[in-house]
Amino acid sequence: MWTSLLERIANRNDVMSQLGGSPQNWQIKPQRTASLSPTFRVSGPDGSVLVKWATDRVTLGRHVIALPPKRVAFEADGARFLNNAAPEFTIPLAADPSAGVLLAGSLLNGKSVQKRLTAREDMPGVLAQVAAAIARSSFLTSDLAIDLDEQRSRIAHFSGNAALTQLNTELIFDGPFIDHPTNNWNSPHLDDDVQDLLSDRTLVLALQHLKLDYLTRADCLLHNNLSLDQVYLYSVDQEQKVIINSSEFVGYGPIEFDYSCFLAGFYLNLFAQDGLGPGAFRYQTWMLNEVEIAANRLLAEFSDLWRTRRTGTAYSELTLARFDDGEEMALAEYSATRAAAMAGFIGGEIIRRIVGMAGSPEMLQIEDEAVRANCERRALRFARQVLLDRANITGTQDMVAIAEDILRSGR
Repeated sequence: MWTSLLERIANRNDVMSQLGGSPQNWQIKPQRTASLSPTFRVSGPDGSVLVKWATDRVTLGRHVIALPPKRVAFEADGARFLNNAAPEFTIPLAADPSAGVLLAGSLLNGKSVQKRLTAREDMPGVLAQVAAAIARSSFLTSDLAIDLDEQRSRIAHFSGNAALTQLNTELIFDGPFIDHPTNNWNSPHLDDDVQDLLSDRTLVLALQHLKLDYLTRADCLLHNNLSLDQVYLYSVDQEQKVIINSSEFVGYGPIEFDYSCFLAGFYLNLFAQDGLGPGAFRYQTWMLNEVEIAANRLLAEFSDLWRTRRTGTAYSELTLARFDDGEEMALAEYSATRAAAMAGFIGGEIIRRIVGMAGSPEMLQIEDEAVRANCERRALRFARQVLLDRANITGTQDMVAIAEDILRSGR
């Protein structure tokens, strides 16, 4: 295996100059990441590089799926577009679609936000940094900022990564509700809860409606799999900065989807805290305060871009200028219509991570399976409520209130 990997990168001048020495003396160490593709740190006398190897077969639980190695090209292209909009998104050093490898630099030395939350570290303002980055990447890759010809060209290009979009669709909207080989809930403790979900026709249909939204709304370029363990925290000049990694699922979709995936991970971590030892209440209170700060930052960033960078085809400045308050009314209505879908996507992603594929690292860290099941049960209750009541949810404050009620009822 190592020989095959080395053969794929040894003839690259950029790798040779960064590592030094000869391939025979390089060392390879597997890395644990949230990527579908196996990732390795290859080290030489002068340095190291992370290599993501996009194999043509990926094993997910009992499910083996074929994925094209050329997906590394879309990941590299998507990372560049996202980085142009928000520098928090990382840029790979290079991609070689013919070899199926992506050179990802050395960006995994930091500690993920998922691990820091699970360890109950104080990270004031970090969630708000992520929210601001998502606001920029979403707005500046949308029709709000890009003209029609350029946007349609980008959409056509990234449709080539449809295999990853199809995988997302299968795992989020369908897998948990059928006998899917990636399903892996905490059995037998959650068996009754899962059967209750499976028999809820209203919930299943709601997710099918959201699936159609996901498939047909090409609002902006998405990271498309933005979990807490894709976000790393670094100290730069004594300040904490976030880096968003691994855009292998990149593609176009609903503008609220990336933030929804991030928040789904946040709420899973929130409900896991009760199973991670004493001190949960204080940290959960801090978390809920931080997520409201993040929501305010997201809205402020998006609103500023709306007023200063709305140069695309959508919501023409010339047309809105006919009315004194046209621009602000359009912004308010646009934001309000996205809140319900965001709540729905959050609910669907939480269900996927408890019932289906991907899992929740913080939940899996709880050793007592019965205690873990209680935490998962509360998270499922939250997911179900925000999903089914999404039409009445106007923003983060409503979801925080629901989470607080569930946490109180569990104590």
